[in-house]
Amino acid sequence: MPEEKPTAAFIVSLLAGIFILINGILIMIASAFIFVIPIAGVFVALFGIGELIFGLIVMFGAIMINSDDPSKVRTGGLLY
Repeated sequence: MPEEKPTAAFIVSLLAGIFILINGILIMIASAFIFVIPIAGVFVALFGIGELIFGLIVMFGAIMINSDDPSKVRTGGLLY
């Protein structure tokens, strides 16, 4: 008997990844306005890049959670 896919976990983690990506994009936009103070603008831009990377990792974990292979589901849950 095939096991049921964790659909709720997939949807929640995918939404979380999308929200993290949106936050990273907004931080990158904000860093363009903070470049008046060069050091602060660079730090904010680096933080935005980190948010984008983490958002992509969370979304990759969400895709793995939706897999049929139980080991991939477990690994995707750890990434999330």
